[in-house]
Amino acid sequence: MSERSATRRQVLGCGVVGCATLAGVVGCSRGAASVGSASPSGTAAATATATSTPTSSAAVSDLAALSAVPARDALPVVDAAGNPGFLLRNGSAVVYLSAVCSHGGCNVAWDPGTGRFVCPCHLSEFDRTGRVLNPPAPGPLASQPVTVVDGQVRLA
Repeated sequence: MSERSATRRQVLGCGVVGCATLAGVVGCSRGAASVGSASPSGTAAATATATSTPTSSAAVSDLAALSAVPARDALPVVDAAGNPGFLLRNGSAVVYLSAVCSHGGCNVAWDPGTGRFVCPCHLSEFDRTGRVLNPPAPGPLASQPVTVVDGQVRLA
């Protein structure tokens, strides 16, 4: 049996790679993108994650008040089943997009600086309609129709 000793550089290198790998796995499993994290373009941008709590405290089926949906940004919401998504205005219409990336199932975050959704796991990017702008995501973000009832946005 031969003894093998590792250099300090090898041990530290393995620790850095292991930590980076663990951070990626945790980020994908929790869909976490931190507020104020660096965007893929390298500039700091406040991001809204879809893991935020719903903005409506009324009926469980309400996603948000129509007045809370911003004109240019995406509003993170959670449906009654706990699925994360976003509400956006598209002209006079309100659109719901799932926050789940079509590539690996990670939760995307809205980057208001670029006006795009970004997946923290593999950096896929999507436009305001959910269309893939930067792969590896194979398809768009899923959308669902919504209705407005008494000023509250609900999944149809």
